[in-house]
Amino acid sequence: MSVIVSIVSHNHGVLISDLLKDISKCTNIAKIIITFNVPEQTIHIPFSLNNKIIKVFNEKPKGFSSNHNYVFNKYCDTEYFLVLNPDIRFSHDPIPLLINTFKRDSCMICAPRVINTVGTIEDNARYFPKPLTL
Repeated sequence: MSVIVSIVSHNHGVLISDLLKDISKCTNIAKIIITFNVPEQTIHIPFSLNNKIIKVFNEKPKGFSSNHNYVFNKYCDTEYFLVLNPDIRFSHDPIPLLINTFKRDSCMICAPRVINTVGTIEDNARYFPKPLTL
């Protein structure tokens, strides 16, 4: 199973360079689309990913969902679409486990557990807000 990865940069070139090192060790990656929301220096792309990278340059900044929706609509030709923030790192390849979760649990969306730099679980899971819960 192949995955399309979408990453948006707001001058996060250094962080994305580190993330791409981790992604280069992952399986099942078909394409990685990096959207540059603002002008910035080029990023370092591991040689093994050269043929998988597509760069999108915005004329003016767009919001989180606008950027990822554009990438999904234009480039996603796989069953799975993975949105990654530039500041994450992988300690191992999470793609097979995420795909197996979709297959096993028939879910439509899932996210990995987020561990911070001191090794504790981040409190990042939230229910979708409703007017009365804001």
